[in-house]
Amino acid sequence: MTLLIHSKSFNLSTMNRILKITFSLLLIGLISTSIISCKCCHKNSNKTTEVSKSDAGYTFGTVKKLPNLIGQCAWVIETSDGKRFETREMPQDFFVDGLKIKFKYSVIEGLKSQCQTGTIVKVSDVIKI
Repeated sequence: MTLLIHSKSFNLSTMNRILKITFSLLLIGLISTSIISCKCCHKNSNKTTEVSKSDAGYTFGTVKKLPNLIGQCAWVIETSDGKRFETREMPQDFFVDGLKIKFKYSVIEGLKSQCQTGTIVKVSDVIKI
């Protein structure tokens, strides 16, 4: 059995070989792309995040002043994962918009918030970074 492609005659076994080679090349390309993209996405996965003894137990965040709010309600600490905390008993000199801090806290249970801008916490220790 023969096929006529562009005025050239190919037999079925030749077409099968061409298809197998084409499929193999596509498969190799797909696997290579997957491996490369996997390495690109996980470049930092082999690095270990070093936490010094002085950072143990601390949460890192940024002090933010929320627009259109006044007083204590305007101030929150926001972590890199988007969690917001309303603070209690934090020293006044830490209420600086954009200030990077590390802090220890405990959640205050059963306290109703008038602000409703985040989880209410008592900051037990705070350090500017």
